[in-house]
Amino acid sequence: MVKRMKKSVIFIVATIFLLAMAGCGCAISLEPVETSASENLIQLLAFVDESLTEQEAIDLEGEIWRIAEVESVRFVSREEAFEDFLATLDDDLRTHVEELADATSLRHRFMIDLGDAANIQDTQTLLMQISGIADVIVDDIYSGHTE
Repeated sequence: MVKRMKKSVIFIVATIFLLAMAGCGCAISLEPVETSASENLIQLLAFVDESLTEQEAIDLEGEIWRIAEVESVRFVSREEAFEDFLATLDDDLRTHVEELADATSLRHRFMIDLGDAANIQDTQTLLMQISGIADVIVDDIYSGHTE
């Protein structure tokens, strides 16, 4: 019974995490992000509409670069996102996730660095106006940190 409960908990955690990584149920955060002088880099994740092919998704990069506040853009395929996600898991949980899901559970996305948090709301609005962008969120994990 304990083993079955452990598997159920792992399944629930993995499912919630995969949904979050896929951008499902994510609201657009329009709250200003507080930064200090040493934390001036803000990163947004722009999730691509699931109906677009990988090449169509990649082609959106030019439109993203037209936004003045954008300092860098990096396309992340759903396969790369899934591998990155798996790398964060311990071996036991990774095995269970691999049994339950694959890269098609995620969306292609762009990691977009902004140098100025003052215009984050306007930038999110402009990104959402690009046909093919389904959702835009502030990446709390990376904002404020350079790679």
